[in-house]
Amino acid sequence: MNKSNKLVIVAMLIAMMAVAIPQAMASPNLTLVLNNTMDGTSTPLVGNSTNITSAALFNTTGAMVENASVISADGMSAMFDLSNLTVGDYFINVNNITGALVPTRIVSIASDINQTVGRRLRNSVIGNISNPDFRIKSYPSAISSSHPVVNFASGANESKNAFVIVPGASNMIEVRVLNTDELLSNFSTALTTHDGQSVSFQTWILGDTPGAVAGTFTGNHGHLYNATTDNTTLACSGCHTNLGVKPANFPPATSSGWCFRCHNGPSGPSQGFIDPAIISPPPTGGFNVSGFSLNSSDNTGLQGWAINISNGTINMQDVTDVNGLYMFSGLSNGTYNITENPMTNWTNVSLSTIEVTVNGSDLPNQNFTNMPVTVVPQPYVVSGFNLNSSDNTGLPGWVINISND
Repeated sequence: MNKSNKLVIVAMLIAMMAVAIPQAMASPNLTLVLNNTMDGTSTPLVGNSTNITSAALFNTTGAMVENASVISADGMSAMFDLSNLTVGDYFINVNNITGALVPTRIVSIASDINQTVGRRLRNSVIGNISNPDFRIKSYPSAISSSHPVVNFASGANESKNAFVIVPGASNMIEVRVLNTDELLSNFSTALTTHDGQSVSFQTWILGDTPGAVAGTFTGNHGHLYNATTDNTTLACSGCHTNLGVKPANFPPATSSGWCFRCHNGPSGPSQGFIDPAIISPPPTGGFNVSGFSLNSSDNTGLQGWAINISNGTINMQDVTDVNGLYMFSGLSNGTYNITENPMTNWTNVSLSTIEVTVNGSDLPNQNFTNMPVTVVPQPYVVSGFNLNSSDNTGLPGWVINISND
């Protein structure tokens, strides 16, 4: 074999070895991309002049696990290496902005994940924008309108903020706490769309439908309670007529009450998401405090009146039944305030708040008395002219009568 033949054989062997040796695969990445309109255009946390200058990934214990490996030259995206991560929830801090975390969910580290976020760092989607794997809305403390989570029993603000995440393939809805693995609410709905709304239930509850004004988005559904806004004409009060009523035994949503397992009040997240750990029936045992809401004219019971009982540790509400009865059970010894909430066209003729002391026994007949307000019809005037048809002048001295049946 001559020298040239040997060289050809060596070259062929090298080529065969190159084919046989697998090429190193690039590690999958999580890429966060800024979107100029997803959050509207007002009060951005990340301005057009700065874009993304740094980004860090935190786990649910609050520990930083990775800095962005690549930030694009235009600052519109940041990339994280997935190879050293596990599946689960994480939070992205952009530009070291205090109180601003973008939640993200990793369900697999085998392939790339793309997430788009608005400049307020509030609305984001994982996957394709038009058909996302997840939609996320957060309420970080960096945005002044974000209300912290509220303790249902005491009404006190807690030192944590919430976010909502919904998967694109189901009607599941999760309400969680930023920077932790704490779950506030987790429920699904059989409704494809909310009554009276043409958008999907998830879009409605996230409140990220584009508004009538370019660059704006409708507020979360809670903000629609008493008024019309943007592109919706239905106020919540049209169906939910008793949104202040939140007794502990309400189901997750009722036709007449508030979905209190999510929100602290009828203004939705502007009054805070609630901590569900304290939403449970009163403990068994203890003592009962009860009474009636009464009509002073005939001493009959008044149905549907909201009664609150509270002290430094509890704040519960009951609604009077068909007999006007309310009852709070499982109460420990101590002093409580019982308050009757006013109703339209009624005047309370007893104390509206009663202070009671439980001391080893039940307290029945803690009653409230109310008087119906008499509505006096307003008088109306009916007037006109007697006219001469020839010149349309008035005719004096004519007697006109009015009567009814």
